[in-house]
Amino acid sequence: MAFEGTHLTLDKSTGFVETNRVDAFDAERKFKFVKLFREIFNITKCCEIIGINRMTFMHHREHDPAFKSAIYENKEVVCDNLEETAYKTALKAEGVRDRWRILETYRPDVWGKQDQQNHSITINIDGSLLSHFKAKSEALEAEIVKQT
Repeated sequence: MAFEGTHLTLDKSTGFVETNRVDAFDAERKFKFVKLFREIFNITKCCEIIGINRMTFMHHREHDPAFKSAIYENKEVVCDNLEETAYKTALKAEGVRDRWRILETYRPDVWGKQDQQNHSITINIDGSLLSHFKAKSEALEAEIVKQT
């Protein structure tokens, strides 16, 4: 399948869009990129190994739906694997910090950071109450002076 007005075609075996340029990021290289990405999970390193720059990667990710989907799916698989590893680590005796992070993530209502709430209290004190406390304070001071 050719894309009208471009030099792009759809590779039937991978579903990736490719071009007829010799140095192109073709379907075969995209397939290798996706496989490598799943192993090392680093876009910059994958680009270096495959021999493209990040701008080329970003261009193809935005203009090739199958490639974008493959990258997304592999990212999800890697994240699932990391979550599984974190969970297994959390179950070990030394995994206290990991347990806490998992609980914060999956049960934020209970284990997440709670917003501190400030409450203001308004107290109305009339003059007679102040006079009463002043008299008590003066009596206490007088008693302290007598004992010394």
